[in-house]
Amino acid sequence: MYLVKAGKLKLVQINEEGREIIIEVIGPGEIIGEEALFQKEEQKHLFSAIAMDEAMVCCFNRNQFEKLLLQNPGLAIKIISYLGQKLYKMTQHFSEVVGTSVKDKLLRLFFKLADVYGRKTSNGIVIELEITQQELGDMIGASRVMVSYALKELRNSGIIIRYGKNYILKPGHCLEKYWG
Repeated sequence: MYLVKAGKLKLVQINEEGREIIIEVIGPGEIIGEEALFQKEEQKHLFSAIAMDEAMVCCFNRNQFEKLLLQNPGLAIKIISYLGQKLYKMTQHFSEVVGTSVKDKLLRLFFKLADVYGRKTSNGIVIELEITQQELGDMIGASRVMVSYALKELRNSGIIIRYGKNYILKPGHCLEKYWG
């Protein structure tokens, strides 16, 4: 199990065609590999983690983790809560992607990224994460070309703008629902 202390990691799978699919972007305080702690035998890795910037992670093996939980039962409750939230988010994500347009998937992704990496400014919510169109496509299961078209629609609608290497969600457009 790995605990991210600093930086951002993208969790990726490679499909049969050799295309990278980004499952999630995680940052400080998040855990990966926890499913291995609950397996009796070695399992095939479901994904790889790739640092998006300078990162620092701490590694725990099963014995170290079990000892830590026995010494600190309150930590076990926090881990269970964290895993429950992670399962909820994953279930929500799958229900959102079925039968949804690329534009809608992309907009939902921007709302999620804004929730984690967003900073409120007078121009809107700046998503402080450098991410390419290809990576956006990999995160929503769409081609870079389709993402490009969807981004153009969102820009033309005044929902999003590109500022340097970041995206900004403009005021209005349901931002109040997420940002008050």
